[in-house]
Amino acid sequence: MKTTKLTVLILILSTMFACTGEKQVEESKANENLFIGLLTGVVQSTNFLTEYNGNWNVGFTYDANGTMTGTPQGRMIVATNPDGSGSIISGNSPAAWGDTTYRIVAVNKSNRNIYYQNTPGTNNGAPSTYGRFDLTPVLTTGCELGASKCFYICERVTGKASLNEVYNDTSTSDSTKYASNGCNGFSFNRALFRSDNSTWTGI
Repeated sequence: MKTTKLTVLILILSTMFACTGEKQVEESKANENLFIGLLTGVVQSTNFLTEYNGNWNVGFTYDANGTMTGTPQGRMIVATNPDGSGSIISGNSPAAWGDTTYRIVAVNKSNRNIYYQNTPGTNNGAPSTYGRFDLTPVLTTGCELGASKCFYICERVTGKASLNEVYNDTSTSDSTKYASNGCNGFSFNRALFRSDNSTWTGI
């Protein structure tokens, strides 16, 4: 009787250890898959930024039909990586006060938002503060001045002391009103791609 009970106990313990070991393997594999999934998700959520890489002429005046008019006096360089890092440099032409550099700190792919921090330079109107750009998708048709690519951009949130303040700001923009008041009561900026990446002259 004792031998039978001991045999049953051994079988039960063996089954428990086997199940525990199997569960540990499954959890380990699940964690590995979760890590890979999260890593892939980060890349997928930020790789849309590379659409905007390059040099762009920027204007903000439009005619009654919503077409940008005149010679764009603004300029912008966008340099990003698939992991979401990068920067935006913008200025005026001629650049009377120099260029402003925005360091990209976060993105929202679904809303095409770029969260930035101003670098601490004297050229920046609000050094080291945080803000948000709202962008439209890059298009290859309907671009003014023969540009091969174009999009609209709105600096909707500016001058915040922390990134959390920007996250908590519920202000929105309306790209359907890009030519009038869709960006905090003003028009969106129009960005036109330029193939010359070596100089700002000849806009």
